[in-house]
Amino acid sequence: MKLSKIVFEGFRKSVSIVNGEKYSVEWLGTADTFDDFKKAIELMPDTIKSISFPINTALFPTSNDSRKIKPEGSWKSDVINSVGKVIDQHKEENSELEGIRVNSYYSIGPKGAENHPIYISIDTKKSRDFGKKMSRGDYGSLD
Repeated sequence: MKLSKIVFEGFRKSVSIVNGEKYSVEWLGTADTFDDFKKAIELMPDTIKSISFPINTALFPTSNDSRKIKPEGSWKSDVINSVGKVIDQHKEENSELEGIRVNSYYSIGPKGAENHPIYISIDTKKSRDFGKKMSRGDYGSLD
């Protein structure tokens, strides 16, 4: 187990600094486990503008690899179930889960993030390794 997982196990809230003031909400941040992720989704208000989440394990996702919904009906269950299926797919591919990020497209300010569009991303060992290879130029120039 990595030292960062030992020290930071659980849910780490995202923090924005605006004019020297720190702002955060209980449901934006990084979850180390699926259970922590579910708790964050349950805390999320129905006033968010929308939420986007992955629907497959693509390392370089396009718009076809995610789904965007408005907070209507049983949207929280839909998000939790869909993300759970993607995490299960990662496990089948032997790609170790390193975290699930719940982010706002905007920074958190004095008014919070209750009406922001939200997105979810899944961090795995495979995606981290892919990012390292991209930054090293293993796949060629990005120009």
